[in-house]
Amino acid sequence: MQHSYSFDLVLGHLRLLQQGSDLTSDARWAADESPEACATLSTRARETVERLKKAFPDLQPLPVEAEEVPDLLGRVQDPEVSIRRLHRFARLVGTWECGSVLIGTYDNSIEVSLAVDAERLNSGNLNESLARLLTCLESATHFNFLDQEGRRTLEPVSAAALLL
Repeated sequence: MQHSYSFDLVLGHLRLLQQGSDLTSDARWAADESPEACATLSTRARETVERLKKAFPDLQPLPVEAEEVPDLLGRVQDPEVSIRRLHRFARLVGTWECGSVLIGTYDNSIEVSLAVDAERLNSGNLNESLARLLTCLESATHFNFLDQEGRRTLEPVSAAALLL
């Protein structure tokens, strides 16, 4: 029998905390979604994905299924805004030293789901492996780890300890 563990975590921009935002489906997206602002957001999204792919060379895009679109886009009425959000969103899947990783990128946050395969866990020290992974994610995305309430930032080592 194969044992595994899973963790979900969120990285966010510091300005979300300064604005007092929570990470509801709409807070994941930028407040200004004018065409001009979207050009900048699109560039930032592409750069983030490229840095993630450099940090995790086996990451591959994972297509969005039609039934997932409403949850991903949040409450938006304007079809143009929906299209721009969908073009900025990226979902990537790959592996890390102890299992698999699924990453969803939004304007203001990065959602990460980790699976830990106990058979791949070297010497049983998940805390160190997890801290290395979280440090790499933070460096690649330029986002910060947020506590479960999304109220304060955490250092990667602290985030790893809290997850365990």
